[in-house]
Amino acid sequence: GNGLKDTVANVFYSSCELLEVMSCMETQLAPQQLMATLSPCLQDLVVKSADTNARTKDVAIKLLKALANDPTYGPAALYIVIIGVEEDPKSKKNSWRTQLAKLHIVSILLEVGGLQSQEKTRQGLDVQNVMTQAVVPGLQNPNNEVRNEAIAIIAALSCLVDDRAVIDEHLEGLKPALLVAIEQAISLKAGEEDSEPDSLP
Repeated sequence: GNGLKDTVANVFYSSCELLEVMSCMETQLAPQQLMATLSPCLQDLVVKSADTNARTKDVAIKLLKALANDPTYGPAALYIVIIGVEEDPKSKKNSWRTQLAKLHIVSILLEVGGLQSQEKTRQGLDVQNVMTQAVVPGLQNPNNEVRNEAIAIIAALSCLVDDRAVIDEHLEGLKPALLVAIEQAISLKAGEEDSEPDSLP
C-alpha cells in the first residue's frame, strides 16, 4: 500500500506491477475479504489517477481497468470503494481532480460491466447509484471538466437503460444550458451507437 502513495514515480509503477501480479494469484480468501484487503490500494489508485503526471495517471487507470475486468473483483465491487473516496481536505484547490478521476473510472466500469438491470449479474452497476452518487454531484461541480465527464456518463447511460425516465428524474431543476449540453451529448452518443457496424453472428 505504501508504494502506491510514493511520490517517486518509479516506486509507484513497480508497486502497480506487483499489485497486478498479486491480484491474479490464487487465494483462499472470499471475494469480500479480498475487497476489504484491496480497498486501501484502490483508494490510492483513484488519487493517483487524478495525478497531473500523464504516465502516473495512465498506469493507475490501467490497473483499475484490469481489476474491473477480473471476475474475482469486478466493476460493482470496485464501484463501492471508488465512489467512497473523499477529496483530500489539505488540497481543496485541486479537489476537483479527485472527483474528475472518480467519474472517469465510473465510465470505465460502465464500459466493462454495464448495468445490473441489463446484465442481470452482480457485476453491473446500479443506475440509481451512479446518478445520485456520481453524476449529480459531478453536474453540481463548478469545474467544467468535471461537469463534462458527468454529462458523458449520462450519454453512456442513455444507451444502456430501457427507460430514460430513470435518468431524467435526476435532472430536474438543472440550468437550461446544462440540459441542452446533456441532450446534445445524448444525441451524439446515439449517433455513434447507430453508426457502429452490426456484430457478426
